[in-house]
Amino acid sequence: MTIPASPSTRIQAKLIQLCFVVEDLEAAMADHSRIFGAGPWFLYKEPPAHLDRTLYRGRPTPMGTRVALGYAGDMMYELACPRPEMPSIFREVVDRQGYGLHHLGFGVRDFDAVAETLRSDGLESLHYGVTPRGARCVMVRREGAPHAIEEYIELLPASDAFYAFMRTCAAEWDGRSLVYDQPAPSDVILS
Repeated sequence: MTIPASPSTRIQAKLIQLCFVVEDLEAAMADHSRIFGAGPWFLYKEPPAHLDRTLYRGRPTPMGTRVALGYAGDMMYELACPRPEMPSIFREVVDRQGYGLHHLGFGVRDFDAVAETLRSDGLESLHYGVTPRGARCVMVRREGAPHAIEEYIELLPASDAFYAFMRTCAAEWDGRSLVYDQPAPSDVILS
């Protein structure tokens, strides 16, 4: 069985990320490194309130989730650890089905066209956000298989540089430190 490059023939997208919602971020980083070989992990700093552009089900809501990103080969793994007291799409999935696979992340070049296609398909935006590199992302859910949320992540030159940097770090990673703590090139914005 093959995973489609995109869940819709009308959307030009490539599967670039698997996200798991986890209860303990540090334990999950160790487990995903052991199981998938992912690492080192890049910890995402939640944006300060005045810069947070997160929308949860259309309403401005703090992200409320600790996130780690790591690569194994060409696949990016995202680990999302929601704060119990904060509403989010990550907390919603935990409350509904528990911890595990959260979403499939698809990279897109024309975010506006993808967003319009999703709207015309009648899909509700469950989560909207902007990365530290300025890339927009939106999450939606379709009925039926694969029973996972789809995230569409805008690919910008800054995103491409960051992802290439993380892939290089993963290829050179010796496994000694789970979290990346070295300097980055000036053209790479770390989370």
